[in-house]
Amino acid sequence: MRTFVSSGTFTYDRFRFGGEVSGKLDASGMKYALGASYTAPTPGLKGGSWMAAVKTAPAGSMMFGKIIGSVNGRSLDGRGAELAAEIEYSIPENKSHITFGGLWYMNDEKDTAIKSKISQNGLLAVAVTHKLCNYLHATVGTQLDVSKGQNAENVKYGVKIDVIA
Repeated sequence: MRTFVSSGTFTYDRFRFGGEVSGKLDASGMKYALGASYTAPTPGLKGGSWMAAVKTAPAGSMMFGKIIGSVNGRSLDGRGAELAAEIEYSIPENKSHITFGGLWYMNDEKDTAIKSKISQNGLLAVAVTHKLCNYLHATVGTQLDVSKGQNAENVKYGVKIDVIA
């Protein structure tokens, strides 16, 4: 059976609203998502911004089974950095999941960045991305489960090369 994706956004001042429908061409195979966000400059007008957002996602047989809220702050002072927090609530399971993350640029050219993320279940991920040239980026990263100690089976690592045309 054929599949499709359709989405749209509407922006008014600092607010953005959007939705997406995807899936198979029958009602039982479709997935729906809605979202809204508000973006504002940081106090002091130093070039940074913050954003608060809420969105929905399907979960199991429920059309809007998850509600996801997030806050993101971005600083453009100096080299630049971002910090974010997200909470995801699953309605059918009555469970929530919290994640914190950040991105820090290592130089003024912003061609090297360190990204990190930690979640409430003890997963810690760290990655370093470097822009080798305008069309080639390389990332080296690792993820480990800090709640399970130094067991080698709980450590994942990888390398990713992005070629940009």
